[in-house]
Amino acid sequence: MNIHIAKSKRFRESSSLLLLFIVIILISFPLSLYGMNWSDTSQIFHFGNKILHGDFPYRDFDYQTGFIGIGIDAFFQKILGENYLSSLIARLLVKTTTLFFFYLSCRQFASRLISFSLCSGWLFMHPVLYRGGNDNYVTLFLSITSFFIIIGLNNLTKKASLIYLTTAGFFLALVMAARQSNGAICIAVTLTVLFIYVFRNIKKYLLSVLAPFLTGLFLGLGLIVGFLLWNNSLSQALYHLFLGASEKKNISTFLSLMDALSGGAIYHNSSIAEIIVYFILPLLLSVVVFILIGNPEKFVFIQKSNSNELTTPDNKTWKNRTNQGIKVFNKYYIKPIVIVPILLIIAGLLGNKILGENNILFYDVPRTFFSLALLASCIFPEKSKQFFGLPYPIFPLLMALTLGTTWAMQMSWPGRPYTDDDALIFLATLTIIMSTKISINWKKGLALAFLLITASIFSVYVIRDAIGVEAKYYIPGFYQNTRYPLDHPMTKFVRVTKEKSQALSMLQENIKPGDSCFIYGSASVLYTLLNCQNPTRIDITNSDALTLKIARETVAVLKANPPKWIVDTGKGNFYIQDIYDGSPNFYGSFNQLSPKELHTELQSLIGDYQFVTSVKDRFPQGEKLETRDQDKVFRFRLYKHSRNQAG
Repeated sequence: MNIHIAKSKRFRESSSLLLLFIVIILISFPLSLYGMNWSDTSQIFHFGNKILHGDFPYRDFDYQTGFIGIGIDAFFQKILGENYLSSLIARLLVKTTTLFFFYLSCRQFASRLISFSLCSGWLFMHPVLYRGGNDNYVTLFLSITSFFIIIGLNNLTKKASLIYLTTAGFFLALVMAARQSNGAICIAVTLTVLFIYVFRNIKKYLLSVLAPFLTGLFLGLGLIVGFLLWNNSLSQALYHLFLGASEKKNISTFLSLMDALSGGAIYHNSSIAEIIVYFILPLLLSVVVFILIGNPEKFVFIQKSNSNELTTPDNKTWKNRTNQGIKVFNKYYIKPIVIVPILLIIAGLLGNKILGENNILFYDVPRTFFSLALLASCIFPEKSKQFFGLPYPIFPLLMALTLGTTWAMQMSWPGRPYTDDDALIFLATLTIIMSTKISINWKKGLALAFLLITASIFSVYVIRDAIGVEAKYYIPGFYQNTRYPLDHPMTKFVRVTKEKSQALSMLQENIKPGDSCFIYGSASVLYTLLNCQNPTRIDITNSDALTLKIARETVAVLKANPPKWIVDTGKGNFYIQDIYDGSPNFYGSFNQLSPKELHTELQSLIGDYQFVTSVKDRFPQGEKLETRDQDKVFRFRLYKHSRNQAG
């Protein structure tokens, strides 16, 4: 009998996972074929293709983040073919694996229905296989790390916990190979929290938790270092990933910390409105959340009279369901305190509307709340454990991982370009189902509500034609405009805007395979699609990708061996021929010296080139150009070296 029960459980679990996989494919994959971002997403495909042809990052070309993402992409291109579809399949499997481990983490505390609803809801919030590329692998490794931390600490008395915690440390180390800043900060914050708990109970945690976790961490870091040594690229990797990174940012440690901890509200160029909306309001809402945690199920409703019936859904009678709504309103009334968070949320949404953002609820509030909760958990661990009703030290360690990657993304760019909420949403939903203060029926209701709301929003986006790889902010009508093919065997099945299709055709008509070319801006995938040879080591010239040393080396190569073609993408809203106006932010929010060096030297070189054509020239009738495309290809200009005019 027990065998049949076990088989039945395995079948139901497998069915849930299969259904989740089907949902992932149906939602994510078709939509991801509409649009092809040339600046961020496609660079993983491009650099993976370079690895496939024998190059290695840092040794053969400059690369500013970890290598594991482009290495995995190269593997899929090797087995599935050198095309963009292979890269999308790799991202699909990364997303599937991420959700698989998130589902397993949820299953440690909740039913299949709740776990499936939360995973599907998150999927509706992030439908396309769109991200910068390396961010996907950060989320993947953190989801694996979180799962093994949970089962390791839940089975601390068993020998298997040593394996689980060693595995957790190992995958945390791999975050460093995906995106070094995320890895470094996640490791630092997680170890700080872990050491605090070990210090408070050395006998319990030193050998059973800290030792295996550090073992896995050092194994992972050792593997990364060994792999770089094997490819003769360790010293170059250290320069690009760490030493050169500080020069590129040119921001003090103090300002970086303020930027990260405030969610981009407090930085050198922030406004009073940003500080109020993104710092003060989330702080007030977080205080309300702390009040709510005191008794979450009785926060909204209070009994009108002394009744023996409890207010929690578990203890309510479900007889006469048609009269249930009447009974509720007869017995309870809404507490006045509910008005406070409602007003704060409305104020936040209005502030978002004014400032042009919409992530206060999914980014700023959870970021602020978990920051305060982590601080309380480290200073008052026992009181915090009782107050939150959550498993310790699981909850503090999960917060450390989540906030580590959130702060790292925030520090990547001054202000709010990188308000990454993936890990925050994961942790917020996981926190609810881990809580012992919330009944099963409430958890089920919240999970289903989350799924219903996200599915409804997703449906609205589809109806508005607002879904697509490049419609990062769900721009109405963008999906409808991405219906033109790219004339290239590597981009089969992909549909883009008319402007982008014309841009590739324009370049293909002029630049022949094997020609030397240099692309100024961020459209590195064009080197692969055009099969033209870049004489320099840099394929991306964004200000955050340059050091003064790299800029000068690039200029020296271009002067010694001028490429036949230069593609000026107009990235950053300026062209090669535009004059530097002395503005402290002319080249963006980073160090101005490096991009200025490259830009001004290119101005002296461009005199030897003749303007050939531009994407705007392909639309002589004055058609309205698609300005919402992130690459803004309508700005692209093509130049040819004067000595090659006859060729």
